Amino acid sequence: MSGLMLGDLLSWWLAQMRSLLPARLRAGGQPPDALLVTLPTPGSTPGSTPGSTPDGAEVEIARRRRGRETPLGRFDLAAASPAGMATLRRGARRILLRPPLGMLLEREVILPAAAQRDPAGVLRYELDRLTPFAPEEVFWNWRREGRDLSQGLRLRLALLPKAALLGTIERLRQAGLPPGGIEVGDSRGAVLALPLGAAPSPTGGPAGGAGFDRREAWRRRALLASGIACGGLAVAAIALPFLLQSLALSAAERHIRALQPEVTEAEALRRRIAEAKGGQDAVAAERARVGDALRVLATLTEILPDDTWLTELTLRQRKLTIAGRSAGAARLIGLLSADPTIRDTVFVAPVTRQEGGGADLFSIRAEIGM
Repeated sequence: MSGLMLGDLLSWWLAQMRSLLPARLRAGGQPPDALLVTLPTPGSTPGSTPGSTPDGAEVEIARRRRGRETPLGRFDLAAASPAGMATLRRGARRILLRPPLGMLLEREVILPAAAQRDPAGVLRYELDRLTPFAPEEVFWNWRREGRDLSQGLRLRLALLPKAALLGTIERLRQAGLPPGGIEVGDSRGAVLALPLGAAPSPTGGPAGGAGFDRREAWRRRALLASGIACGGLAVAAIALPFLLQSLALSAAERHIRALQPEVTEAEALRRRIAEAKGGQDAVAAERARVGDALRVLATLTEILPDDTWLTELTLRQRKLTIAGRSAGAARLIGLLSADPTIRDTVFVAPVTRQEGGGADLFSIRAEIGM
C-alpha cells in the first residue's frame, strides 16, 4: 500500500514540476505542430480499387497544433492552385506526409552487439540482404527493441517503397506543399518517423525534417536538463532537513566531547560523595545499635554532681555501667532516672563507704535510649 501511495505521489509531483516548465519545453512529449497530408486508403475514393497503389491526386489535409488535429478538408492536388495551397500552409513550419494504413513494411533484425555504435550504417550496408530493396528504393528507419545485448542488438526495421509515394511527393511540391518527412503508424499502433533524404536515426515520434530533428533534439535536451534540475532541487529539499539534523548532531557530539573531562570529574566527585555518605550511614547505623558514647558522656557530665567522680565507664549494646565515688551515692539513682534517655537505672553492687575519705563507692547499671 505504501509503495502505491509513493508512486502516486511521485507521479503527481512530476506532473506539478512539468506544469512549471515553459510551454515550448512542455510540448516535447507531444507530436510537433505540422500540416498533415494524408493519402486516402486505396478503394476509399471514387475510381480506385482496393489494393491498388494510391495515385496521390486527392489528399486529406489537417492542421495539428499542440497535439490537436483540425481537419481542413479533402483536396485534389491536380486541380489545386499554389495560391490556395499557400493559404493552407500559412503558419505551418513543417509538412508531414501520411501514407495509407497497411503500406508500411516491418521486420525484426538482430545485429551483433558491436553494431550499437552505428546501427544505421550497418543497416544501410545490409539493407539489400535483409529486404528485397536497395537503400535508395525505400524510405526507412529503425527502432531499438530492448536493452539486453546478451543475444545481440535487437532492432525493428520499418520501410516504405519510394515508388508508391514519389508521385504524390512531386504533386505536393508542385502545389507548394513540399513534405519534410513521413509520419506513419506501425503494427503496434506507435507513430514512426521516416526521413525523406537524411540518414535515418532511432525513431520514436513524428518526422519533421532535419531542422525539426535538431529543434526536437534541443527541446529534449532542455526538457531533460530541466527535469534533472527539478529532480536535483527535489533531492536537495528532501535531503536538506537530514543534512541540517546531521550537522546539528555533529555539533552536539563535539560539545559533548569537549565537556567530557568535566563530566568525568563530576561523576568521580559524585561517587566519592556517595561513598562518604555510605560510610556516614554505616557509622550512624552502628551508633544507633550500640549508642553514642560521646552523647552519653556529655549527659553524665551534666547530670552527675560535682562531688561525684567516675573511675569506670562501660557502654556495650546500649548497656551502660559506671562506677566511682560520690559524697551521696543514693541520690545518683534519682538524678539519672530523671533523664528520659536513661532507663532502668539500678545499683549493681551495694554502696560502701570509703574508709577515711567520707565518700561512697558505687556501681550503677542503666540502659541508654539515645
